Amino acid sequence: MIDKLAKLLATENIVVEHRNTSTASFDTKGRILTLPMWKDITPALETLLVGHEVGHALYTPDSGWDSMKAEKKTICNIVEDARIERKMKIKYPGLRRDFYEGYKELFDKDFFKIKDKKIEKMNFLNRLNLHFKIGAFQSIPFEEDEQCFVDEVEEAKTWNQIVDITDRIFDFLDDKEDGVNSPLENKYELEYSDGQESDDEQESDDEQESDDEQESDDEQESDKFSCDTQTSMDDSIAEQLIDDKSKPIFYVNIRDLEYKDKTISYTTLLQMFRDDKTRDINNKLYGYRAYNSDSKSDDELRKDYDSEITKQNKISWNKFLNVNSKVVTYLIKEFEMKKAADHYIRQREAKTGVINSNKLHAYTIIDDIFKKTTILPESKNHGLVLFVDFSGSMSDNIYGTIEQLLCLTLFCRRVNIPHRVYAFTDQAIPVDYLQPVTEISYAQGDIVVGKSDRLLELFTEKMRNNQFSEMGEWLLNFAERHSPTHRNSNKWYTECIRLNSTPLNSALIYARKIIVDFKKQTNAQIVNCVVLTDGESNASKCMSIDGSFTYGPTYKLIARDIQTKQEILIKKHNFGDPPDRKTDIFVEFLRKRCSINVICYRIENSNSSIRKTINRAYAGKIEISEINYKKMRKEKYFNIKGYMKFDDYFLIYGKRDINTQDSLLGGEVYETKNSLSKAFMKANIRRGISRVLLSKFIEKIAA
Repeated sequence: MIDKLAKLLATENIVVEHRNTSTASFDTKGRILTLPMWKDITPALETLLVGHEVGHALYTPDSGWDSMKAEKKTICNIVEDARIERKMKIKYPGLRRDFYEGYKELFDKDFFKIKDKKIEKMNFLNRLNLHFKIGAFQSIPFEEDEQCFVDEVEEAKTWNQIVDITDRIFDFLDDKEDGVNSPLENKYELEYSDGQESDDEQESDDEQESDDEQESDDEQESDKFSCDTQTSMDDSIAEQLIDDKSKPIFYVNIRDLEYKDKTISYTTLLQMFRDDKTRDINNKLYGYRAYNSDSKSDDELRKDYDSEITKQNKISWNKFLNVNSKVVTYLIKEFEMKKAADHYIRQREAKTGVINSNKLHAYTIIDDIFKKTTILPESKNHGLVLFVDFSGSMSDNIYGTIEQLLCLTLFCRRVNIPHRVYAFTDQAIPVDYLQPVTEISYAQGDIVVGKSDRLLELFTEKMRNNQFSEMGEWLLNFAERHSPTHRNSNKWYTECIRLNSTPLNSALIYARKIIVDFKKQTNAQIVNCVVLTDGESNASKCMSIDGSFTYGPTYKLIARDIQTKQEILIKKHNFGDPPDRKTDIFVEFLRKRCSINVICYRIENSNSSIRKTINRAYAGKIEISEINYKKMRKEKYFNIKGYMKFDDYFLIYGKRDINTQDSLLGGEVYETKNSLSKAFMKANIRRGISRVLLSKFIEKIAA
């Protein structure tokens, strides 16, 4: 509650942190309000302390302090506190009562340590500080040459005036002679001695009491540039109101990171494939020449080898197009029908205000004689950003996944939907293909992205047709190498990219700026971010004072989005959920940061893994989990809405089930119309299951 109050008072979404510190403070540069872990604090005192720091947030500039002397900083702190508190009470009159009651509480509990001291004997800075804190209920005396400064502080409105007053108070105190009582002190001593015992008797008494009062007088006559009352207040708050036993809070910061130097562009990736082919041709030529000699030149042999590889890739690509082009065309028609149906549902009629002359004759029996017009809803521009998992566990599913990606990209290109398709991996890439990396300066609590975590740009709407075809050929070549059912021992396969690990969390961090830039470049109004994976992300790390470490159970963690200032308490992990992944935090922040739909397609290879995922999603509720597990087995896919903060979380079968089907019906002969109809329905369902990624995406963008 106090966090919201601080943000409301500051009239901005400042960052509020609760830490094991001795006092509240505000970082005017970072816009961070740090509050201690208080205990037994009254609402009025808490509001006073927070309102004071918010006053600095609103009115104190972030520069001008560093160049001051230590003595001037003490003076400036006193007069600036007076200015910002007065301005806060003017801006928010309701704070006046809290400030009064808060300082009254500090005074009653002797937080200023003035109970046994004579205020008139205190130096000017102590009296000035007390005047602006407890002056509403305690009289603080000043001399004539001091009162002018008090009046100026009470009237000061700007920071420049405060600096000027600080300089003049410093000069005023610096000119005072050391060891000489001020006129104020002499005045009170004369008033006290007037009408009392004789000078000799007084001197005798003074000698007897000198030893007892010496220590007290020394404490009261402190350095003229010090402010003991402020120090005492801070120390008393730290001793009596700070909860030393509270558990520390660790703040995990998630921010936008530059992705361009961590992304292998599609042009670079195509060059990597070509260079890999060239290297292998040269190696093959070298081996051939070691054992053979013929009339063909090296260039002719290279051309033959290159032609053979190109031919093999073309065969796979043409086969894919023959199988899937008609299906993509069918999906486009389905998309157009759903889009038209959605427009029809949302269209409405409205009166024009113009009389319909054909109804004018019936004005005596009907009220509606005006012309009507049909208002159609405006279409919105859609966009797709897709991230596919290139981890080692995807090897059994990579061929079907690539097919799905190619079909989806063909669809997007045919209907002119802006799209970006990336593979996320931590594979080591040769330095020749890398851009110079800008070193990231991490602060305490910042999420640390792995140095080798990167993105491979597979497809974009910017690609020319020949580049798209070439990328499709290479990706099918790459996929066939990992598929036992499609691999051909006589075919050459590229090895410049590999399946490695699963830096999904890093991809979601990079996605923040990718999607922001994507929206600007394409004017896409509705963007769907799709993640295609088969497992959990690598563990994320964050920076501590001593280095980086993974999330652990010993800290109370609060995840914070630096851009949106949204905060999420990282609670104990859910039933069976890995405690150090926290992908749901990254997904939630991505949705809020970019205002998009985030969809996950989780590929599962076995019924046991499906049951485990569903059981985890429903927190171990066996009955509900079993019902949904049976539904998954029947329909071959299942949507766990909201799981891990995804808008939709689809479970789909992998291996052969993810491969696109080449036809509705096989070559069987059907004797009756009924058997043909059943076969057609089964084949249609089978094809729909294998294209869940495509069909569900169409449903999303047809609206």
